[in-house]
Amino acid sequence: MQDAGEQRDAEADVSAPGKIEEEEDAGSDTATACSLQGRFALHFVVDVTWSSTTVFAVLPGIQAGEGQLGFVMLLDAAPSAAGFEAELRMCSAVVPESVRSLSGERYQLRFDDDAWDSDTMPVFSTSFNAPCREPGCRISGGPMVALIGAELDAPDAPWPSDPRLGSWPDHDDDGALGLTGRFLGPDDGDFTYPPLNLLSITRMRELWLGLRLSVAFGGTFSSCDELGGPLTRGSVETRALGCTVGDDLNCSIAEVQALNENLPVWNAQQGSYEARRVPAKADCDDARRMFER
Repeated sequence: MQDAGEQRDAEADVSAPGKIEEEEDAGSDTATACSLQGRFALHFVVDVTWSSTTVFAVLPGIQAGEGQLGFVMLLDAAPSAAGFEAELRMCSAVVPESVRSLSGERYQLRFDDDAWDSDTMPVFSTSFNAPCREPGCRISGGPMVALIGAELDAPDAPWPSDPRLGSWPDHDDDGALGLTGRFLGPDDGDFTYPPLNLLSITRMRELWLGLRLSVAFGGTFSSCDELGGPLTRGSVETRALGCTVGDDLNCSIAEVQALNENLPVWNAQQGSYEARRVPAKADCDDARRMFER
């Protein structure tokens, strides 16, 4: 059985998740502030538009459209004088489908979860400012620049206009350049593999991509365990590095060049994000499940 002093000590050890108790001096009120130390699951979406394309500069290709890019990341926060420093790792990416102008064929690229779980997936850093550290306080962060399947001399260096001019590490560790995405086909619903020639005889099954994503964050602490708000800046750049057709045959250099001339170019418009505190040992699979739609 505890005596009164032991009971008070035990009660003092119980605090709400994500909060720290700061005792100013004996006899004063206890001030409560949010702890900025810990792991968060981060989900953000970027609204994008794209213009129509042509196939080999001859026939109408992809229709102009609009949609959303969606990303899930793990964020590890460590307090700093201005707010907190963050290290981030990508856990998933979802891209909008596209539609061919003449035929109405639908194309959808997907990335398997295993791609993001590779030990070779890079980690990115950014800083957040938090002038006060209680629910309702405003925060700002970034820009965060994520290079996936791409490597530049500096994160903001010019984006290579040709895959032969860049460096494209195999971040998903599957033996192919960059990051590999798989196109949905007829067995996955009302989808078709994208054509690689005018007669649509050769169709693409996988696409190898280099990606640069840049975002900056606004928003507030909605609680000590959640934050979110608008993205104050966003841009997305891609480069086709290779592809496969049919029975895992690699695309030719000419086909990759044609891809880069005809892939939709995503123009970022606006976006938003939310982040929720998770256990210190949470992994990408935990983060993906938290934001399943």
